[in-house]
Amino acid sequence: MANYQKRRKWKVDFKKIIQGGKATITIKVGDKEYTRVFHIRGINPKKSIVLEYSKIHNSKYWFFSRIIQHETGSTGDVAKQFYPPESTEKGKEGYGPEWTDSKGMPVLGPPCGWGIMQLDNPKPTKKALWSWKKNIDEGVKLFDEKLKDVKEFYKRQLILVSQWNRDNTDRKAEGHADKTIGTVTYTHASSNIEGLGKTDVWGKAKDEGMLKAENADFWDVASGTKKSFMDATLIKYYNGGYYYYFRKGNTRTDSEWYLNETQTYGNGKENRYVDDISKLSE
Repeated sequence: MANYQKRRKWKVDFKKIIQGGKATITIKVGDKEYTRVFHIRGINPKKSIVLEYSKIHNSKYWFFSRIIQHETGSTGDVAKQFYPPESTEKGKEGYGPEWTDSKGMPVLGPPCGWGIMQLDNPKPTKKALWSWKKNIDEGVKLFDEKLKDVKEFYKRQLILVSQWNRDNTDRKAEGHADKTIGTVTYTHASSNIEGLGKTDVWGKAKDEGMLKAENADFWDVASGTKKSFMDATLIKYYNGGYYYYFRKGNTRTDSEWYLNETQTYGNGKENRYVDDISKLSE
């Protein structure tokens, strides 16, 4: 409770916390109290500003700003952290107090993704709902966790390949041919992304005695303008599923490295997430 003189302006110190939603102010005059309820809504940032901020993460994840462009689902020159207003004219935005009044509220995309990065699991913090910068920062942390999962996935894959090559010396597994999507060419090689490279995946399995050099795979490292199929898997895994994996053969069929290019969701719509990301520019 603060005491203020008549006609004195009250400046609220939010301590740099960005927060929207329902707000309640209670004013006490003598022994009487007056309550005012109002609603704070968000305004979408310029797309150019968001992309410039996201590019600081391209040094680790070369595709990060492309993810931003795709996940915003935005049109025009704004990035979509919030549902846009009906009008930019003051008083005609279409804001309202009800749950169904979504204008200015954080964007919710299917199946349950919030904000620019469409954060889903784990669920975003309150700060990530109302601050587009926090939304992006939490998206980076999510990619760091996804990378760990993909690394373990490929360690297991390489063990399977090693076992197959050991037992089938005349039918060793061969990597898939290069695939170009948009401006990106993916190749069967180790990744250049920190934490997903040769020493992180191949070396780890080798050190644990699960892989022998003569039966190894992913020995080369992606070079030049080419990117690893592992990178494509990390991109797809952010959205759901693995892009590139080993399919073991049998006595009648050879094994192969397989491209899982599509994903179908509950609505029956086919999704080609890696294609969508790769066709965008940085």
